Amino acid sequence: MDCPDFEALTTPALLAWTLERFGHRVAISTALGPSGVVLLHLATQLDPKARAFFLDTGYHFPETLAHLDALEARLGIRLERVTPDAAEVAAAKKKAAEKKPAG
Repeated sequence: MDCPDFEALTTPALLAWTLERFGHRVAISTALGPSGVVLLHLATQLDPKARAFFLDTGYHFPETLAHLDALEARLGIRLERVTPDAAEVAAAKKKAAEKKPAG
Protein backbone atom coordinates (compact mmCIF):
# COMPACT_ATOMS: atom_id res chain seq x y z
CA MET A 1 0.00 0.00 0.00
CA ASP A 2 1.76 3.17 -1.17
CA CYS A 3 -0.20 6.22 -0.04
CA PRO A 4 -3.79 5.31 0.69
CA ASP A 5 -6.75 7.59 1.25
CA PHE A 6 -6.21 7.80 5.00
CA GLU A 7 -9.67 9.15 5.75
CA ALA A 8 -11.22 6.06 4.15
CA LEU A 9 -9.18 3.59 6.21
CA THR A 10 -10.42 1.88 9.34
CA THR A 11 -8.28 2.28 12.44
CA PRO A 12 -6.83 -1.25 12.15
CA ALA A 13 -6.03 -0.69 8.46
CA LEU A 14 -4.35 2.65 9.14
CA LEU A 15 -2.37 1.15 12.01
CA ALA A 16 -1.34 -1.81 9.83
CA TRP A 17 -0.18 0.58 7.08
CA THR A 18 1.80 2.63 9.60
CA LEU A 19 3.49 -0.37 11.19
CA GLU A 20 4.27 -1.88 7.79
CA ARG A 21 5.62 1.40 6.40
CA PHE A 22 7.63 2.58 9.41
CA GLY A 23 8.25 -0.61 11.38
CA HIS A 24 9.90 -0.07 14.73
CA ARG A 25 10.75 3.55 13.86
CA VAL A 26 7.25 4.45 15.02
CA ALA A 27 5.97 4.21 18.59
CA ILE A 28 2.54 4.61 20.10
CA SER A 29 2.15 6.87 23.08
CA THR A 30 -0.43 6.18 25.74
CA ALA A 31 -1.71 7.86 28.87
CA LEU A 32 -3.51 4.58 29.63
CA GLY A 33 -6.97 5.89 28.80
CA PRO A 34 -9.53 3.76 26.97
CA SER A 35 -8.59 4.86 23.44
CA GLY A 36 -4.87 4.37 24.10
CA VAL A 37 -5.42 0.91 25.50
CA VAL A 38 -7.54 -0.08 22.49
CA LEU A 39 -4.84 1.23 20.13
CA LEU A 40 -2.16 -0.76 21.96
CA HIS A 41 -4.32 -3.88 21.78
CA LEU A 42 -4.79 -3.45 18.03
CA ALA A 43 -1.09 -2.76 17.51
CA THR A 44 0.03 -5.85 19.40
CA GLN A 45 -2.36 -7.98 17.36
CA LEU A 46 -0.70 -6.68 14.19
CA ASP A 47 2.85 -6.73 15.56
CA PRO A 48 3.52 -8.27 18.98
CA LYS A 49 6.74 -6.22 19.15
CA ALA A 50 5.13 -2.88 18.30
CA ARG A 51 6.81 -0.05 20.20
CA ALA A 52 4.85 1.94 22.74
CA PHE A 53 5.74 4.41 25.44
CA PHE A 54 4.33 5.99 28.57
CA LEU A 55 5.39 9.35 29.96
CA ASP A 56 6.19 8.68 33.60
CA THR A 57 6.15 12.08 35.25
CA GLY A 58 6.81 10.67 38.69
CA TYR A 59 3.44 12.03 39.84
CA HIS A 60 1.16 9.12 38.94
CA PHE A 61 -1.10 7.42 41.45
CA PRO A 62 -0.01 3.89 42.46
CA GLU A 63 -3.21 2.62 40.80
CA THR A 64 -2.10 4.11 37.47
CA LEU A 65 1.23 2.30 37.64
CA ALA A 66 -0.53 -0.93 38.66
CA HIS A 67 -2.80 -0.51 35.62
CA LEU A 68 0.30 -0.07 33.46
CA ASP A 69 1.83 -3.28 34.85
CA ALA A 70 -1.42 -5.20 34.32
CA LEU A 71 -1.73 -3.91 30.76
CA GLU A 72 1.82 -4.98 29.95
CA ALA A 73 1.14 -8.45 31.34
CA ARG A 74 -2.16 -8.82 29.51
CA LEU A 75 -0.83 -7.69 26.14
CA GLY A 76 2.57 -9.32 26.52
CA ILE A 77 4.44 -6.09 25.85
CA ARG A 78 6.84 -3.79 27.65
CA LEU A 79 6.07 -0.11 27.34
CA GLU A 80 9.05 2.20 27.24
CA ARG A 81 8.79 4.45 30.28
CA VAL A 82 9.97 7.92 29.37
CA THR A 83 10.93 10.07 32.34
CA PRO A 84 11.92 13.72 32.37
CA ASP A 85 15.45 14.64 33.39
CA ALA A 86 15.29 15.78 37.04
CA ALA A 87 17.81 18.59 36.54
CA GLU A 88 15.88 19.96 33.56
CA VAL A 89 12.61 19.86 35.52
CA ALA A 90 14.21 21.70 38.45
CA ALA A 91 15.64 24.35 36.12
CA ALA A 92 12.26 24.82 34.40
CA LYS A 93 10.50 25.17 37.77
CA LYS A 94 13.05 27.74 38.90
CA LYS A 95 12.71 29.71 35.67
CA ALA A 96 8.90 29.67 35.93
CA ALA A 97 9.03 30.83 39.54
CA GLU A 98 11.28 33.73 38.57
CA LYS A 99 8.76 34.86 35.94
CA LYS A 100 5.82 34.83 38.39
CA PRO A 101 4.64 38.33 39.25
CA ALA A 102 4.96 39.29 42.90
CA GLY A 103 1.80 39.42 44.96
